[in-house]
Amino acid sequence: METTSEKVYIEVEAELKAPHLTAGRHLDDIAIALFGLNPSQIIAGDEWTIFYGNLNSPSKEVEIIERTFDSSTGKYRTQFVVNLDHMPKEISQLTLALSTSLEGAEEDPRVGDLKDITVDLKIGNKKLTRFSPELGDLSQEKAIYLLSIYKHQQGWKLRAQGDGFSGGFAALFASLGGERSDNDV
Repeated sequence: METTSEKVYIEVEAELKAPHLTAGRHLDDIAIALFGLNPSQIIAGDEWTIFYGNLNSPSKEVEIIERTFDSSTGKYRTQFVVNLDHMPKEISQLTLALSTSLEGAEEDPRVGDLKDITVDLKIGNKKLTRFSPELGDLSQEKAIYLLSIYKHQQGWKLRAQGDGFSGGFAALFASLGGERSDNDV
């Protein structure tokens, strides 16, 4: 992906499989987050965890511009806008992840309980790619790494992932070097 002065839009949709899983659910039950990582592959600070608890990076290089949940269909949707040209030097990678569980509670849904996940990337109005990871084997995992956008030479590259992660959002955050306080998540 060439560095562009246009903004990159990342749209994530996730839908729960069964109607009984949507009962009592609300918008914050599924965390869709974009993490800004430094060259050591560690979150560059709490301000670089962009999710419902922190809607933008320090200078708005990354922002959440839309979050919705339709309880009748169990569909979650989050849209980010990213300005790669204004990314600070300490950010070498953006990693997109989804978690079906904040604390990893046993009764929380698994990634395999999702009907599907789609990730669309656009520059302006031009669609670059769509990624839909295979979810069938993720019956125990409560989080999934979806993709990474990382610095490469003079530009940025995209890597689709689809790797499951057994912990919830808190464990995912910690695995990327994030530190929680008792007031977090």
